Amino acid sequence: MVLGILAGSGSFPLLAAKNAKVKGVRVVSVGFEGITSKDMAALSDKHCWIGLGQLSRFLKFFRQEGVEGVMLAGTVDHAKALQTKEAIQTLTDPRALKMILSVRKKNAVSLLSAVIAEIEKDGMRVLPSFAYLEDHLLKPGPAGPIKPSKSQLEDIETGYRAAKTLSGLDIGLSCCVAAGAVVAVEAMEGTDQCIARAGEILTKRSSNKGQLTVVKVARPQQDPRFDLPVIWPQTILTASRAGAKCLAAEAGWTLVLDYEETLKLALNHGIAVYGINADSLR
Repeated sequence: MVLGILAGSGSFPLLAAKNAKVKGVRVVSVGFEGITSKDMAALSDKHCWIGLGQLSRFLKFFRQEGVEGVMLAGTVDHAKALQTKEAIQTLTDPRALKMILSVRKKNAVSLLSAVIAEIEKDGMRVLPSFAYLEDHLLKPGPAGPIKPSKSQLEDIETGYRAAKTLSGLDIGLSCCVAAGAVVAVEAMEGTDQCIARAGEILTKRSSNKGQLTVVKVARPQQDPRFDLPVIWPQTILTASRAGAKCLAAEAGWTLVLDYEETLKLALNHGIAVYGINADSLR
């Protein structure tokens, strides 16, 4: 098996490469200049650096290396991908230009779906994002010794329903709740900024300090090949600074990167980490 990893930012692609190699898989990766960690090259059997918009170049590289399965791992700011400098690169690649023009909605889901279609046109199969990382998927119930309180479980349900509605509209995957009230929801700024904003709001309401619960969900019809919810050490640190005492995410769909460190940090900061059983809330 030859695995191709299209690597964005963060530790996700690095972890995917490590786990795949442990299982005897040859790893070929493509990284974006200025976005992907430089460690990606060292963790791969073969690596290529590209600029955003260089679709034909990375597809040709994967074909030449005999890639059979492809993983999309890590994040790329889709708004940044459409900025002027990157758009110029796209204009030099007729295939990328054709793909961009064919996408009616220039949001993350539409653009990633278009990239997947181009990869599969070339005979490669795009694998689920949790391929080789199944043991990092969040399981239902408490993920550590700290269990959510009754009021936190109620806030989890409130946040779950709100976040599911918003994610279905392709707005965001996260929602912050305190004492039954939605404090902040995620949009283009991302999860960490949403949590920080919720913390700032609650600092003005002394009666609600320490009651913040953060909820992350998958999309209603989540494509397992991209954009899965992720929590990692930085999520815990951001939640702690915001005064959150509970972090819940959808079980079976959420990847916990740096699993042991994430749960250790949660314990040290007194944060309950909880896997939401979606079936029990429907």
